[in-house]
Amino acid sequence: LMGRSHTYRFPASGRTLTPEELSAEVLKSLKADVVRAGFECSAAVITVPAFFEIVQCEATHRAAKLAGLPEAPLLQEPIAAAIAYGKDATPHDGYWLVYDLGGGTFDVAIIKSTGGHLSIVDCGGDNFLGGKDFDWLVVERIFIPALARTFNLPGLARGNKTYNTLMAKLKSRAEEAKIALTAQEKFTVYLEGCGADRSGRPIELSIPVSRRDYEPLIEPSVAKTLRLSQEIIARARLSPSAIERVILVGGPTMTPAIRAAIRANLNISVDTRMDPITVVAQGAAIFASGQPFPHDRQTRSAGKLLVRLAFTALCQQ
Repeated sequence: LMGRSHTYRFPASGRTLTPEELSAEVLKSLKADVVRAGFECSAAVITVPAFFEIVQCEATHRAAKLAGLPEAPLLQEPIAAAIAYGKDATPHDGYWLVYDLGGGTFDVAIIKSTGGHLSIVDCGGDNFLGGKDFDWLVVERIFIPALARTFNLPGLARGNKTYNTLMAKLKSRAEEAKIALTAQEKFTVYLEGCGADRSGRPIELSIPVSRRDYEPLIEPSVAKTLRLSQEIIARARLSPSAIERVILVGGPTMTPAIRAAIRANLNISVDTRMDPITVVAQGAAIFASGQPFPHDRQTRSAGKLLVRLAFTALCQQ
């Protein structure tokens, strides 16, 4: 909703904020972390989705200024990921596919490298498909049926406000299980401190979850991401053999079943060298290291020389 007139009201504080004002609050918090660590902070590289339109980018710039960051170059997230993956590789021309499955959205982009210059050939995705949807599938298909069989919880469902607190805890436990299943076949979730049911019985239960339970739940969503990826490849008039590798971005891409599905369906080598959770931030940091500060930050004084050091850029956008 960046760049739109939508507002959010927060009854507890009586404040009404726009998307860019909320974004500014996030940036203020991050900036405060840097200051507490003992550094000055007057600039930042901000990564944005590849499909961000001009009004959304302008809103992001306004959010940065509200947060006290007057210098805030924007970097498209697929480009940032490609920079991070390519920092140790020998530069050469070719195509990469960025498969970005995050907490709330799925983005796919084809990156072209030409003479060290990175550009996005095409991009697409789904703004309403991500890891949090996988969490809710675990809640709805595994946790809620187990609780309904054991406790007196009439009308137990996500939309029932009576159970908002319980649902929040179930969502947290589902995410815990999802992360655990990336490294192990089975995991037991222990529910406690979730209040009591209608009969006054404390809601305490251990629920085993396995990959065999979890993977079929997410299979339709994963299949959709692969169809979107194939559509982008076809739209760019490329064959899988023309794409050198798939770059993974986002925590859910650590799921073994998702990686296996990508290899099997796209028939492209999957590069797993980087941490998909931090790869965009790493690319942004590399990009930031080559960004010059404005000349008005350079002060001259009598009797001193101003020396400008120039290094070969690590990347070009």
